[in-house]
Amino acid sequence: MYGAVNEILDVRAQLAEVRKRAAASGEIELLAACDELDRKLAAVQEPLIQMKIKANEDSLKFGLGLDGPLAGLAQAVGGESDSAPTEAEYKTFEQIKGRVDERLLSWMVLRRESIPPFQKLAEQHNAGTLVLRGNVGRGR
Repeated sequence: MYGAVNEILDVRAQLAEVRKRAAASGEIELLAACDELDRKLAAVQEPLIQMKIKANEDSLKFGLGLDGPLAGLAQAVGGESDSAPTEAEYKTFEQIKGRVDERLLSWMVLRRESIPPFQKLAEQHNAGTLVLRGNVGRGR
């Protein structure tokens, strides 16, 4: 999960640079494509991890991403208990894992279907391209 989030953050940072170049040259079509791709990236990233949390009390203000309940479950299963996980903990894990897997699948689809056409458009406008550096699924 964190590997995918890091990759998305990297792509969003690169996208911001492409957006700056497009804005400087007045490329309206490319600006719109940047905004659309960033919305899609945010829709995948934001449910996974809450980036607005900077202090403990911020989780009350912004809520947790899927990493929050997963970390809590890991603490309950591994850190506070000498017994095997309960059936309820297994079910909770499967629910969280299912939601994480949905987001990771969305990221793979986005990589395959949305980023290549954007790269082609950015290259046509001489605004650079996006480099996908990571591997989907690593760091789950």
